[in-house]
Amino acid sequence: IENHCSLDAVSPETLLSIEKELQRVSSNGSPQYLLLLDGFNEVSISGKGTSQSCRALLSNEIMILHGQEYPNVRIIATSRETQSAYFTSSFRNVNLIGLEEEDIKEHLKECNFSEAAIGFTLSSKELVKCLRIPLFLCIFSCENQADLPFLPETRGEILYSFFHRNSFFYNTRSHAEDTHTNPLDKYQTALVLDFILPYVGWVMEHQDIFSLSEAQLIQAIQEGMNMIEHMVLSADSIPYDDFSYSLELLNITFYSLIQIEKYEQKIIACAFDYLGLLYQYNEPEKNFRERRQYAFIHHYFRDYFSAILDIQFLRMLPAVDINEFMGLSSDSHTYNYFLNSHYWNQGEKELISEVL
Repeated sequence: IENHCSLDAVSPETLLSIEKELQRVSSNGSPQYLLLLDGFNEVSISGKGTSQSCRALLSNEIMILHGQEYPNVRIIATSRETQSAYFTSSFRNVNLIGLEEEDIKEHLKECNFSEAAIGFTLSSKELVKCLRIPLFLCIFSCENQADLPFLPETRGEILYSFFHRNSFFYNTRSHAEDTHTNPLDKYQTALVLDFILPYVGWVMEHQDIFSLSEAQLIQAIQEGMNMIEHMVLSADSIPYDDFSYSLELLNITFYSLIQIEKYEQKIIACAFDYLGLLYQYNEPEKNFRERRQYAFIHHYFRDYFSAILDIQFLRMLPAVDINEFMGLSSDSHTYNYFLNSHYWNQGEKELISEVL
């Protein structure tokens, strides 16, 4: 697919050919229908009043329409490649190529990259593949990651350098107490970034959903705090630089946060108002209790923070004995559960590998 930054960049010939195609009349003169579905992977997988999810029911409908070859019905659906729907196997699949190298080069120039840094960046084919996605180009260029001690070449490395590698641009821990929008101190903010948001992302990713109601988000936060208390604070030592490798400091941070009245709302305020990683919106078709929804501002952020949770536990392994790793049969969450790769999909394995 050609890259067009705006409709003005599309040639009149291309627009005319699209218009003619949409005006084409079928041979038997029947009405023409064009069905558009943007973001099939975001369709709910939960079912209400039926044994099948909305996504499965919709897939079946599309397969019937497509399989019986209705000449007057055309379907255009978009979906993430890693979560493409099973009905698309019989479709003509078109992959978006993203930005061209000239677009990337021009953007880096506007961000004051030197010619040497631009050349160094464009020489990495794997990195260029990532930078074709505007999100990663913006993150890479605002931090000027070409000047880092190592050049990130994967999505995981770019995101890790931005969120968790003491990024100059996104060093929120250092500025946590210098703002009026954050109700938490710098260590409490680090706890949210290093454990709570990763657990929220993990819950969403493993349920294959992209948003939670406010009640579900509060429950996920409570579960995340419970996870920290029973899986991290019970260890003899911790490998986390954000807490100066001090278990005592992590303990103090944890209990100072959980003792705040309605601490869950403070964590939501931190993630929403200060960190800017969650956004809030309403879904009027849901019942009143579920209408206020929270989601990560980009799907990649959900996947990244989910991977970070597993990475945090991988880093804990030298401090965990075998009995603690396996846990009790009554334990809902254990290291074995989180780190059993049978639970990881391919995308999560790739992100974990890239960050590590």
